[in-house]
Amino acid sequence: MNAEQTIFTTPEVTPPPPDELVDIMLSADSKLQMETYVTSYGFKGVVGHWGRKYLKEETDAMVAQIWGQDKVTDKTGFSELWKVPPGTTNEHAIEDELAVVSHVTQQVLRVHDLRPEQVDFVFLGSGAAIVDHPDVIRYSRTVAEQNGFGHLIPEDPYDIDAPLYDRYLACYSGASAMRAALLNPKLHGKIGYFINVEGLTRLMIGADRTKSNALPPQFFSNGISAYIMIPGETFKIVLDEYGNPIEEELVVPDKHHSLAARVPYAHLMDQDALKRGEIFQRCGNTEMIFLPEPEDGMMINMNGGRTGTLFLAQDPRMMPQRVNRVAGRELTAHPERITGPTKKRRHLKTNVHPAGYDVVNELNNQTSADVVFEWGLKPDGNTSASGNTIALIRDSKNLKPGDHVLSAVMGGGSIQGAMVLQVGETNIASHITNTL
Repeated sequence: MNAEQTIFTTPEVTPPPPDELVDIMLSADSKLQMETYVTSYGFKGVVGHWGRKYLKEETDAMVAQIWGQDKVTDKTGFSELWKVPPGTTNEHAIEDELAVVSHVTQQVLRVHDLRPEQVDFVFLGSGAAIVDHPDVIRYSRTVAEQNGFGHLIPEDPYDIDAPLYDRYLACYSGASAMRAALLNPKLHGKIGYFINVEGLTRLMIGADRTKSNALPPQFFSNGISAYIMIPGETFKIVLDEYGNPIEEELVVPDKHHSLAARVPYAHLMDQDALKRGEIFQRCGNTEMIFLPEPEDGMMINMNGGRTGTLFLAQDPRMMPQRVNRVAGRELTAHPERITGPTKKRRHLKTNVHPAGYDVVNELNNQTSADVVFEWGLKPDGNTSASGNTIALIRDSKNLKPGDHVLSAVMGGGSIQGAMVLQVGETNIASHITNTL
C-alpha cells in the first residue's frame, strides 16, 4: 500500500434523481418509497425502501440510550435507514414485504409495457428470504404466484429445469443472480425479471436489545431492486472473477463469527453437510449460504472491526486481490475506458456493494491505483442482497452502450468476487415482436 493510497478518501457522488418517485402507504406507520430509473438505451429499473425511515441522529440516540454513547459509530456513511417499525409482528412484517414486492413488480412491468406472461424466467435474491412462513416453499415461487407469473411455476418446487431461480447468499445474492443468468446460454435472448428484496431488519423483531449488538441497527436497512434484463443484450460479462464457489473453494468459513445471523432458510439446508463444513449449498435452482448463528438468542450480530477484516483481508482470495486482477486485465485490454483523473488516480466506472463507508474506503486503499470505488449511493443503509443492483440501477443514467462497469460484491464475509459488465442496448418491444 503506497502513501497515496493510505491517505485516499472515498469520493462521494450524488446519483441522478429518479424519473419517478412515489410513496405508498403500507400501514399506519410503514410506507414504501419507490424510485424508477429509465435510460435512453432501454435499461429500466426500480429501487425501493420500506418500513419506517430513521435519520442518523435518531439511530444514534437509540444506540446511545441502549448501549452507550461509545457504541455510536460514524463509519457507516449512512444518513438514513429504513426499518421494520417498533411493535411490528413477524406476520405483519411478512405481509408488508410481500406487498412491497407486488408494488415494485407491477411498476417494473408497467414501465416496460410488459404483461407477466411475456416474462420467460424469474431470478430472486434475498439474504433473509421469506421461507420460514408455512405458505412459502421458495420465495421466487411465492412471487410468481402473487404477481401473474403462474406459467413459470412447476409442480416440483425444486425442478432444476423450471425458470424460477433463488439466491439466498447474503449480500452476494443480487449480483449472483445477474451473473448466473449472464453465464447461462439457455437464458440468452430471453426476457428475465430480476428482483432482489431484503427485509433484513425483520430478523431484529422481538430481540432483547440488552443482549443484542449495537452495530446491526446502525448498518442494515430494508431495500429492494428490480429490473428486466435480456442476458447477452442488456449486459454481457467481459471479465469474471467470481469463479465456482465449490470447485475453487472461494467460500471461506467465518471462524470468528464476524457476521452472524439466524437465517430463515436454514431448515432447507442439508444439516449433515453443514456439520462437514459445507456452508454453500445448492438445492435445485436454489443456492444458499449458511452464516454462523449468533449466541444468546440474538438473530443478527456483527463483531466490529473483524467484519471489515473478514471482507478485505481474511484470505488472499478476498476482495482487494480479486479486484486488482480484474482491474489489471481490464485496463490492459481497454486503457481508453479509464475515466479520470480523480485525486491523481485514474478510475474505472465502479459499482460496489455498500458494506459501509469505512469498508469502501479501505477497499480503495488496498486496490490498484487505477481503480476508485466511488460512494455513489444515496447513503440509505446496507440493504444486503439488493445493494449492488441498487447502485447499478441508480448509476444507469450515467452509463451508455459500450461502457464497461466493474462490479464488486462481498457476501456475508464468506463469498465474494468482481466482474466487468459491458452495457448494451435493450428494446423489449422489438424483442417480443421478434419472438412471437
